[in-house]
Amino acid sequence: MKFEYKIKGITLDVHDMYNICEYYEAYCTAEYIEDNYDVSEDEAIQLGYEVRRRMKKYGGEEEDVINDVMQEWAEEFGERTPSSTGGDYSPSNPWDSPGYRISDFIGGVN
Repeated sequence: MKFEYKIKGITLDVHDMYNICEYYEAYCTAEYIEDNYDVSEDEAIQLGYEVRRRMKKYGGEEEDVINDVMQEWAEEFGERTPSSTGGDYSPSNPWDSPGYRISDFIGGVN
């Protein structure tokens, strides 16, 4: 059985409609990524396609897959969330930074 859709003189079969839906979903995901993360338009498009590919292959909620993909992207390009255990001297552990002592942060300690 063959299904066809006619839209203003254009005939599309089920496969064509499926491809259009996949493209639209990837585009919407890319637009969300570009609006909510610090990435370029080209990067957002690639990431959007990766999110949709993983959702199709493994399933899962879109937000969870986006978070996983963005975490991997950040790790690949050297960006990460500050951490006191990561040696980045975040606000929770500033006295470990080079040139500082605990007395620089707590008054009265010499």
